[in-house]
Amino acid sequence: MNSWHLLRAIVLLRSRTALTYRLDLPGSAIAILISCLMFYGIDRIGFAPSSSLPGDYFAFVLVGLATNGLLLGLLHQSAMAASQAEQEGVLAFLWLSGRPTLPHYLLLSLLPAAALRIGELLLFALIGALFGARLPLADWPTAGVVLLLSLWMFAAFGLISAAAQLWLKRHNPLQTLLFGGVAAVLAGTYFPVAVLPESLQLISRLLPITYTLEGLRAALLTGGDWHDPSVRLALAAIAAAALLFSLCGLWLLRLAEERVRREGSLRLFD
Repeated sequence: MNSWHLLRAIVLLRSRTALTYRLDLPGSAIAILISCLMFYGIDRIGFAPSSSLPGDYFAFVLVGLATNGLLLGLLHQSAMAASQAEQEGVLAFLWLSGRPTLPHYLLLSLLPAAALRIGELLLFALIGALFGARLPLADWPTAGVVLLLSLWMFAAFGLISAAAQLWLKRHNPLQTLLFGGVAAVLAGTYFPVAVLPESLQLISRLLPITYTLEGLRAALLTGGDWHDPSVRLALAAIAAAALLFSLCGLWLLRLAEERVRREGSLRLFD
């Protein structure tokens, strides 16, 4: 059995293990239903800042919640995969065999989590439709490109998180700063960035997920296409961040591997 076959077997084992957690998807469905009920009520009561919204508030916030759930879930899985690789001896095997590399393993390890997150995305769409959310102007091809670029960006940042896991022996603090709960609020998950004070709007412009949400909402809620300035800005910012994260992630992973080899610090995770 060559290295690639063994790696595929490991990923399949993780996928089957994930399937044994039968309450994950029902639990997610309940959480999604509660979120939809809450924000549907906010929309109906009229508490939402409608003057600055691209479309109705309920559809606006559903796009934010669904996108956050998908991308942050994959980001969290990248760090977990690095920890599991160290604890279960996969990391040592990858180093000894030389092929496949740790980045290959981390990207393949995202597949089980991706299946669950896509299921949650579909649940958001189904429950949102049941509550009356509609996207009559949606430009689906443009939204698909924004989402694919965003997946690349988050997968690339996942490499940085994995390197931090190896280097610091704990979760990447930068992940919390750029993609944590406060960042999700500042990025416009629950309300438009335009309603924030100007000082906080400047901070939101430094958060990569801000451009993902703005690009997706422009495409889905207002029918923005390639000629829409907000879509073009979002695509440019996401592509630049994805490229930067990819280069930094690969470099930091190599440094982390060299340090762990030199110090012999495997199996020391908190």
